[in-house]
Amino acid sequence: MIGREKEMQVIVCALVAREHCLLVGPPGTGKSMLVDNVAKAAGLSYWRYLITKSTTVDELFGSVTIDGLKDGTFRRNLAGRLASHELVFLDELYKGGSGVLNSVLSAMEEREFYNPAPVKLPLCSLFSASNELPEGQDVHVLGALHDRFLLRTVVEPLDESKWADLLNFQSVALYLPLLIDPTVITVGPEIKTKLVELRLTLEREKKLKISDRRFFKSVKLIQSWAAMNGRIEATLKDMIVLKYSWWNTIVDFRQIGDYIAAFA
Repeated sequence: MIGREKEMQVIVCALVAREHCLLVGPPGTGKSMLVDNVAKAAGLSYWRYLITKSTTVDELFGSVTIDGLKDGTFRRNLAGRLASHELVFLDELYKGGSGVLNSVLSAMEEREFYNPAPVKLPLCSLFSASNELPEGQDVHVLGALHDRFLLRTVVEPLDESKWADLLNFQSVALYLPLLIDPTVITVGPEIKTKLVELRLTLEREKKLKISDRRFFKSVKLIQSWAAMNGRIEATLKDMIVLKYSWWNTIVDFRQIGDYIAAFA
């Protein structure tokens, strides 16, 4: 896609790391198309659904089976929906009701769905797109869910230098091999020391709080970014992936890269 190389890298990194990813930006910037294209190229089983305030758990995980009701068991038919796919895109997830959000949160965190016994999900990564970030009371309600998106990137309108290229763009079929095991990538003590220093600097100078979960998983992101770039040992420059993880506001996203670059 024209002018979306960085966003595509973030999406691929999420798949390599087997983590979840949020795309934030105004309508018409191609957020859904980005995920669709990567899903096709990766060859993963893919399911996409638009979330609204009226979306029900049945729509995402399947309706209750009649056989289950007959024997007094609340059991859903999971086939063909979220629980049976490797890559899931829930557009505008933050607009969902509490039942939907709690069910999705469990699926993201545990890769399980209780039906009523726990069912292991093949879920590799869950993606969502939103026109805006949670604000006010929504921050409290959606905080746990929002933090499960280890990777988050802003998709802004294309720069005018890309407009002519966009008009002349012709799509091509892509193949995206994902046979990469990021856990074999070495992350040396220098990088881990820099991670601690960077977290302290951001908290002191930017008042930017990084959750312990997000901080702990930073090593996995660095490993995945190095693997994507053909390295068997992570370098300081692989810390740039944190630009897409350690931020809470759009302003943070636009400024944090400078801080990370200074450490790398």
